[in-house]
Amino acid sequence: KKISDILLSRFLMVSPKRRPFFFWAFSFLKQISQICTDFVPMNVILFDDPHIYQQLLPLTLTRPVAELRVGILKIKEKWNHYLKEPVSVSTQDYLRKKFNLQTSSDNFWINGAICPNEAFVHAISRLMTGEAIRKVSRIVAVRTPEPVVPEVIEGKVADYTEELSLI
Repeated sequence: KKISDILLSRFLMVSPKRRPFFFWAFSFLKQISQICTDFVPMNVILFDDPHIYQQLLPLTLTRPVAELRVGILKIKEKWNHYLKEPVSVSTQDYLRKKFNLQTSSDNFWINGAICPNEAFVHAISRLMTGEAIRKVSRIVAVRTPEPVVPEVIEGKVADYTEELSLI
């Protein structure tokens, strides 16, 4: 049985005097259980956009775009601090030995040239498997179980209209 069903059956057995408190506790627990089921640990992988990679040569010959500094922190470090979770990088073949890629059964592929902000992270967290986000005509985020960035997006592609910091 679900916890909510058990609590509802107990609610009906409580005396009428105690029902207001029990109702408050029930609604509070329902909200907490919803938050817990909504939270999905994110396996974020920052990928090199080929166009941006080419524009940033020769800086990107020795490191991925996400390893470039913007201010005092690298883009990857900004994502680590913002999400409070480890972030990995997908880059050119010759750099893969130095920059490890961590994949899982649910990957969030994000363009490595984007600095995080609250609205963008919220948009990413709402993606379903197979869906993507684009800004102008560029794919900026994809959620997929695949260990590589997909060539073709299977689900819907949403346009992102908020401001993005793209280097």
